[in-house]
Amino acid sequence: MKNFLYVSVLAATISLILVSCNKNTPEAVVEKYCTCYYQNNFTDIQNYVTESNKDFYRKMAQALENSQQEVVPNVAVKNIECEVESDTNATCSCLIQITDPETSEQEEIKKVIPLKMENKTWLVDLGKEDMLMPEDKDANTSSKASKSDAGETVKEFADDIIDGIFSDDEPAEN
Repeated sequence: MKNFLYVSVLAATISLILVSCNKNTPEAVVEKYCTCYYQNNFTDIQNYVTESNKDFYRKMAQALENSQQEVVPNVAVKNIECEVESDTNATCSCLIQITDPETSEQEEIKKVIPLKMENKTWLVDLGKEDMLMPEDKDANTSSKASKSDAGETVKEFADDIIDGIFSDDEPAEN
């Protein structure tokens, strides 16, 4: 009887450790996705999005491939709360703190991010109009008029991709 109790406790402990180390939770995916997004890491972000979103981020990664890397901000994703709506859908909200390492200037952004289960893996599932984070679409509209049609910032370039200015068939014009 003692051995049975010992084995049961050991099995329960191992199970708990394995479950707590699971990196395929909605919370873990949201944290990785937001960190990649705000650090302009559009190559790694493809590991955290659905198949229907990968093409957009692949184009973003290609566009930034030869560009000079600007200062990468520190990103902290906090207060992640997820509601699993079904076996295949979840919605998470979080607070993202972005800190410029040069100036220590900090910005906080609240996000709601939809997820979908594909091949037993939780992935971010944004619609085309939501590929850019909502505040990104509206930010700096006054300075946008002074930029080129091709877009000089990552956010503008992403807008151009969504709007269909760039395609796989035609090279970008600067």
